[in-house]
Amino acid sequence: MWPFQRSKGRRRPIRRGPAWYLQPKWQVTTILVGAIVAASLLFTGALFLNYTQTNDHILQAQQLMNEGKLAWAAQELESVVEQDPKAYMAWVYLGQCYLELNDVDKAENAFESAMAIRRNADTSTQSSEELDLVSTLAKAKILGLQNRYKEAEGLLTKLYETHPGNTDLKAALWDVYYRWGTWHLKNENNPEKALELFQQARSFVTRYRYDMTLQNAMTDAIEKSYDRLLKTPETTLATRKKFLESALDMHYSHPLLDRLARVQSEMGEKEKALDTLRQAYALSPTLYGLRYVKSLEIAKGDAQKSGDKKASARYNQSLAEVGKTLQKNDQKSAVLPYVIAVSLNTFEADILDAKTGEWQPKLGFTITNQDPDQTVERLRLRVRLSSGGATLFQQYVSLNQALTPKGDMASSQPMTIPVETSFTPQQLKGGILECEIAVTFEEGSRAVWFPMLSQKKEVIDPAVLQGVNFPWETAKKDDSKKPASTLPREST
Repeated sequence: MWPFQRSKGRRRPIRRGPAWYLQPKWQVTTILVGAIVAASLLFTGALFLNYTQTNDHILQAQQLMNEGKLAWAAQELESVVEQDPKAYMAWVYLGQCYLELNDVDKAENAFESAMAIRRNADTSTQSSEELDLVSTLAKAKILGLQNRYKEAEGLLTKLYETHPGNTDLKAALWDVYYRWGTWHLKNENNPEKALELFQQARSFVTRYRYDMTLQNAMTDAIEKSYDRLLKTPETTLATRKKFLESALDMHYSHPLLDRLARVQSEMGEKEKALDTLRQAYALSPTLYGLRYVKSLEIAKGDAQKSGDKKASARYNQSLAEVGKTLQKNDQKSAVLPYVIAVSLNTFEADILDAKTGEWQPKLGFTITNQDPDQTVERLRLRVRLSSGGATLFQQYVSLNQALTPKGDMASSQPMTIPVETSFTPQQLKGGILECEIAVTFEEGSRAVWFPMLSQKKEVIDPAVLQGVNFPWETAKKDDSKKPASTLPREST
């Protein structure tokens, strides 16, 4: 009989057993399944949150690295690998930070940690191609740290054939060639080979700060090559001219143009010398304007003596144009009475204390009278050394003896400026020292100063200074610039 079928007579009640979900065995099963599902959801959520936080902090570290805040970037990445030791990219970027901070041992350990993770194939969600690229970059970094530049070059150039547009790969090639060239310059005393490698590095420049670093390194290599050339007895003026012309093709700068103009003048190529000096003047009107005017006046006088009216008119026009520029620079009343040249012989720095990075500059230069007729009886120099716009040292020096006209044995006078003061690494911004030398022929407060020389040079590898004073505490002083972070940090 159906349960709801009405029977004749009195209605009988329907009898049922307890519902299945009220039965004890099903209640236990339901509780266990629910607990497993809840735990799975919590675990998945925790993994997702951890992965999101890791990526967030890696992106923050990349931004800090791009801004040059390497200390903060390294600290951010250290927190990431502490929370997630298998964060492959965090180890790679941490190694790069340590490398630029010149902490070689930590950099190598970080790259080795990254390579160990790569070998275990536990690298999150990255594609195999991306991992091979980053892995090769890490290997090249390690080889570079071990001065195995040839092997690093082989790895990177092979990969560059298939990834010519990858900026990280270009930066790595730049780094290898730059460090390789610097190694030849400092350890092998081979500026010619260094120049060759710097030329290769120049084709992989991706950031402006790298370009400036490379220019400073090339300037140093060119200076050392040229100094070696000058000390070679059999070197002729033609050899010096050829070297300077090829150096200008590599690094076009007003100091090289100035040197080439002097060589051309000594060879009797007056027109070429004047044109080269004009190019130096175009790059630095303040530094070469007055000297260019004096050279134009001499050339104009020679043209008038020879009766060359066209050349005389051309020089007159050039003098008028330069005069307008000098007037804008408030030099209209200043007339350089002599043709004076200043050339640096020594421009470097010595580290006095390897532990503190305390250093001291060394400076030597030569004053030359290139005027064909006049003797320089009185001369005063103002020598200024600065770094990052801040003056470190300034001294006034008087000429010891008169400089006779050009061609006489006494026309040049070498001078050395002793700098007894020592400086801290923080005072040498980027390892670059700037030298400015100006001269005057008068006494008193109304003396007119003529700028004669201005040169920048990397006298100490900035990585050495950063390695001596690891900037963790310096970075922590300004908490306003510290990025927001969701990871817990331990006080150091």
